Amino acid sequence: MEAAHPSPTNPQYIADRSNRTIRKLDLKGDTVTTVVGIPGSARVRLGMLPGRLNEARKLAVSPTGQLFISEGTENAILRVQ
Repeated sequence: MEAAHPSPTNPQYIADRSNRTIRKLDLKGDTVTTVVGIPGSARVRLGMLPGRLNEARKLAVSPTGQLFISEGTENAILRVQ
């Protein structure tokens, strides 16, 4: 798993590679939600979320909270809006 470093006020995002999803861990409410991907569903599909991922390699969160995903199979950077 790959995780983007959280701040005290922002959630932590985790690349769950085996399930081809991005999970959001809310540190305040102790909840985990799937924000990108469908568990067990392969192939990249862009557009409306949840979308699909093949191989999320790295995650980054901008200072404004924008999530970026490095998708290894497609050699692309995906921006989650």
